Amino acid sequence: ESIGRPESRPTRVNIEREFRRLGREAVAGEQVLIFLAGHGSQQPDSNPTPDDPEPDGLDEIFLPADVKGWDGSAGQVPNAIVDDEFRAWLLAIEQRKAAVTVIMDACHSGTMTRGVDERARELPPGALVPTEVLRKAQATGHATSVGEKTRGGRAPEAGFDAPSVV
Repeated sequence: ESIGRPESRPTRVNIEREFRRLGREAVAGEQVLIFLAGHGSQQPDSNPTPDDPEPDGLDEIFLPADVKGWDGSAGQVPNAIVDDEFRAWLLAIEQRKAAVTVIMDACHSGTMTRGVDERARELPPGALVPTEVLRKAQATGHATSVGEKTRGGRAPEAGFDAPSVV
């Protein structure tokens, strides 16, 4: 029934309203799952401070359905959700003692939650299959040239060190 209703569209106002609602209504011990999928980008950090470093000088932004083009006079992308806002909204939920899990499928979303109790989770190669077996399989792989990226191959290293929790 809610499909097509303006209050259901993933606009900035609607997304913010629902985050703020969770920040008021979440209950201690409750598990909150937030899933955002869409486009992301970056814009210049409009409020650089020592307690919120952006080493590259850029804020990550999530682009709701009503995002607008760059506004040079304001120095921002209108209606974008900036990583600093996103973190504040999450913190309000966590302060209610709710457990929050965030799944983001958007470009530049890797650092949207920096500063909140974030944990990277992985099962490193070699944890289930012995490292030697993996090396042998890689040596007999079917890549046509050295360094060719194949499906399932290792991605380039990220530009930061994230703690590993298994």
